[in-house]
Amino acid sequence: MPMQTYTFIPSLTPTPFLVVCDHASAVLPDEFGVLSPEDSARHISHDIGAAAVTTLLGNALPAHAFLANVSRLVVDLNRDVDCDDVIPHISDGTVLPFNQNLSDADRAVRLLRYHLPYHLALRDVVNTHLIHQQQAMAILIHSFTPCLACADQPRPWEIGLLWRDDEATAKQLHAWLKANTNYVVGDNEPYTAFSEASYTMRNHFGNTIPHIAIELRQDLIADEAGQQKMAGVLARAFSELKG
Repeated sequence: MPMQTYTFIPSLTPTPFLVVCDHASAVLPDEFGVLSPEDSARHISHDIGAAAVTTLLGNALPAHAFLANVSRLVVDLNRDVDCDDVIPHISDGTVLPFNQNLSDADRAVRLLRYHLPYHLALRDVVNTHLIHQQQAMAILIHSFTPCLACADQPRPWEIGLLWRDDEATAKQLHAWLKANTNYVVGDNEPYTAFSEASYTMRNHFGNTIPHIAIELRQDLIADEAGQQKMAGVLARAFSELKG
């Protein structure tokens, strides 16, 4: 039986919030073999710390939470299906044997098995729990490495706010973080939402539901204490912005 590609954790109380984590999991389905412990722990397989922050934030707000169950090495759930690296051949120097020499039919099966069910389920969650909420808000959680390829200069940002269609939410959150924390906050940094790697934002929220994608620097959320702290800061921010 194919694995379920997502976990949905509904809030026990009414809420306008949904927290989504596309890169929550390092899990490979059995057919792909086993990652080394080193690669399972690296950012190539999942967004380090992001799943824990998503769950903690869901509890704290409260919010519904929607998390991926499959590694982005199998399929990147935040990329368009026709993007070259939606199924990556190599990731940060690591060759992925299970993604080499795939035929068009192989790619189609992979996407139908993992990418499509995830996004159909997320669409159902949005339609059921968010679309009719007057104060609805979608929060997409990701994390990024402190440096890129580790030969470059360290990235200065600690939190990145990625926006495309909803600049207003990004501005409000940026202002709140500046006024209430000491974090160095990036505006569409270290990545931009005007790229192929913003499929979930564009496909499910766009101009219809207020939303923001948040990139968290991994050294800040690598352990439980950091995850608790970050979730607490974000919960307070969104509670006050919506209040």
